[in-house]
Amino acid sequence: MRQALRDLAHAGLVRREQGRGTFVADNKIQFGPRILTSFTEEMRETGMQPGSRVIDRKLVPATEELAGKFQIPPGAELFMLKRLRLAEGEPMGLQTAYVPSELAPGLMEIDFGVASLYDTLQTRYGLSLNHASQVHFANIANAEEARLLTIPEGAPLLAGERLTYLRSGRPLELTYSAMRGDRYQIRLNLVRSK
Repeated sequence: MRQALRDLAHAGLVRREQGRGTFVADNKIQFGPRILTSFTEEMRETGMQPGSRVIDRKLVPATEELAGKFQIPPGAELFMLKRLRLAEGEPMGLQTAYVPSELAPGLMEIDFGVASLYDTLQTRYGLSLNHASQVHFANIANAEEARLLTIPEGAPLLAGERLTYLRSGRPLELTYSAMRGDRYQIRLNLVRSK
């Protein structure tokens, strides 16, 4: 019986919680190559109600790494927004976004618990998102991520980094994501070239 439960857990069909028991796993939300969309749009596509809880937001100086990604001088001001992303009220992931303040001054005034960052950048600032470069990688939940996502510390995460560009090629927004490995996955549809 224990081996069968281990096999089911390994296949992602059940989830085991220490001290609580074994539960049928929820279906994972799957995404693959697509048009550039926001988390809010992704959740709506699945018929789920998106939500956000702002964990932190502030103006920060660009580190050497962030300055390099944005092609701006180190120390230039960035707006930083960290949110817990929800689907049907359930924690789905954590996202930390950065935007150069010179491109979108006044972002601190917006309530991103209800507003979409992408919609705000487009409608309020006239900044048309054109394309993005996105990398995904496996990670495990640290103590803070586990607490916010209501998963065990060390649980698998699908992490990612997305750098979004304007049509001019200038970087506009950088987001680091940590999505629950038990609820979120990426499906790729591959076509063989000639």
